[in-house]
Amino acid sequence: MRYKPLISLAIVLHLFAIVVSMSGNMSPSLLQQRLRYLLSPYLISFNWYMDFVPVELTHGVETDGLWWIQIRDRSVSDDWQTITPGTPSYLESTHRVRQIARLAGLMTLQQRTSEATTILEGFLAQQAAQGKLPVRRSNLPDTKENPAASAATKQPRQLEIRIVRQPVRNLEEVQLANKIGAELDPLTAEPVFVAKAVEGEANQWFIIAQSEPRRMVPSTSQP
Repeated sequence: MRYKPLISLAIVLHLFAIVVSMSGNMSPSLLQQRLRYLLSPYLISFNWYMDFVPVELTHGVETDGLWWIQIRDRSVSDDWQTITPGTPSYLESTHRVRQIARLAGLMTLQQRTSEATTILEGFLAQQAAQGKLPVRRSNLPDTKENPAASAATKQPRQLEIRIVRQPVRNLEEVQLANKIGAELDPLTAEPVFVAKAVEGEANQWFIIAQSEPRRMVPSTSQP
């Protein structure tokens, strides 16, 4: 094959980049730091940049588990609907949507709410621009009958949005269950952040927090 050497070289470079990322994730040497810096655009783009991630762990920690972004339009239904990709492409993959949910969720757990809302606002704007939000308004006037009145009374679209995660068992729980021979049921998914989303002009969205996000570390302040 004409391109076989190039394909083989690409595979070797890809595996080399993964090995560098995994081997230097916790305490990299100077050489590993330099290699990771050079390879960081590639590793970050393909979600292989493992900075301070203990890949040898065989149990869950608080930040593990699946994450979802859900929205609800009470004028349509009281049920929460999970935002899922509409196409099988990488830019609209389920993995990418869950990574966005995980990143925003971790920021709320770290009390970085403003950064999390910025991510969610951009995500909603992108979904709305492509017509991929799973709910639509149903309480607006009929524009065909009276377009002037409809334009005068039209209200900004408002949604509820939340980040939900599926927690995992920690090491102590797993060890205890193995010791007594017990089976552990999956933990119930829990919301970590709930907010209101208001549509503005030019496809802009504004996120208003409705609940105090969960903390990763309990507060030590005294009343």
